Amino acid sequence: MDISMIGPDMLDMISFGPDILQLVQIEIQTRKVTYQEIAKKANIATGTVGSWFSRGAIPQDKLWSVVGAVGGAKLWMQVLARIPGNVFSCQYLDSVDIHPKPIIEDATEIAEIILYLSKKVQKTIRHREKGYMFSSEDEQTLLLFEDSVADSIIIGQMVLVRMEEHYDRSTHSIMARQAKRMRDQGYCSMQDKEKATCVGAQMTLRS
Repeated sequence: MDISMIGPDMLDMISFGPDILQLVQIEIQTRKVTYQEIAKKANIATGTVGSWFSRGAIPQDKLWSVVGAVGGAKLWMQVLARIPGNVFSCQYLDSVDIHPKPIIEDATEIAEIILYLSKKVQKTIRHREKGYMFSSEDEQTLLLFEDSVADSIIIGQMVLVRMEEHYDRSTHSIMARQAKRMRDQGYCSMQDKEKATCVGAQMTLRS
């Protein structure tokens, strides 16, 4: 989910508990990010940042600036998963191996399953109008396909997280390239002004 696409009104409605602060603190310790670095990136006084963590509370309107300043695909994945009602919420898989190889193997296996099922699903839905009632056998095929696609989303994100952690492969750069490819290939229909606004929001939140 792209947080830059969420309007200010929506952000104001999102409530965050102390678990978000804990996630940020853990990432600060792991990445060895200082309060001074956070303050500089978020354009906030160092003393103010320190007071937030001392009190155990980050103002709601400053949370995204702090998350962006701390950075890291892992933290973004964990925080975005806690947005209430986020239909594409991908929880961070904290029980997978810390090395990228095993999760890449999982991604490969899922990709093979999707390749096999997608061919069956294409035949199943061909010439089927909206509202068509599928047979129990077709329904089972559709469920397996949908579950595999959903698994590929979260496993794919975990691949990027592990690659970033182990080899400093910037997930932000990867996703920026992907966004450009989608625009260049005509998948995005936003007007130039709208695109500039979204890109600007992304840079502000993730810089």
